[in-house]
Amino acid sequence: MTTSTFYRLNHKMLLGLLSGSHFLHFALGTFTLIQGFLFFAIVGYLIRMSIILLVSRRILQRLGEGNVLLWIPVLDVCMVLYYIILAPAITWGSKNRW
Repeated sequence: MTTSTFYRLNHKMLLGLLSGSHFLHFALGTFTLIQGFLFFAIVGYLIRMSIILLVSRRILQRLGEGNVLLWIPVLDVCMVLYYIILAPAITWGSKNRW
């Protein structure tokens, strides 16, 4: 069962870009680490995390939740685990209609 049919197209696009950026970032980061380019992997992570923190800071200030900002890097890594665990279930899961 999914709720994605109720999302507006622009929200679907933004969510797709977020998951795509996660996948691309961590895939390229893993590739650069395997190739032995530790410096580039770290710089890539820092650039992406800086952008995420800047955007998140504005959002969290507006919501009055500035204390959550320090958790953003940890939660970002947890999203990778979330994708790894749930992607197969979403892709090949049950197609039951309730």
